[in-house]
Amino acid sequence: MLKESIKSFVRHLGFDIHRLSVDANPSYRLLRALNRFGVDLVFDVGANTGQFATELRSVGYRGRIVSFEPLPDAHQVLSAAAARDSNWTVHSRGALGDVDGEIEMNIAGNSASSSVLPTLRRILRPRRNRATLAKR
Repeated sequence: MLKESIKSFVRHLGFDIHRLSVDANPSYRLLRALNRFGVDLVFDVGANTGQFATELRSVGYRGRIVSFEPLPDAHQVLSAAAARDSNWTVHSRGALGDVDGEIEMNIAGNSASSSVLPTLRRILRPRRNRATLAKR
């Protein structure tokens, strides 16, 4: 009864209360899997500005992270974020693929959606960027 009264009061203020479940959080679930299998090195391919690596750190992952990002602006932000973490390395700017060479990147208005894959017209900026593609 008290619990429902508190929830009702909080809803009246325009908020909602939910129990945070570790099992429902994908990042915690990934961390649990990494720990279970003894993973101590994560490759963050298409790292953008480091959102994935930052989230991994926020849930407690302490192993090494190596990030790869081909876009110049995102790579610069990514490098600045990783500079504060001695266990996080950013590889020189480039994309990863199955051949050496260059490939055209489709640049989206939201840089996290940029890709070498075809992109929906509504999210493309009117420019493209070339990225060096290295076989790894």
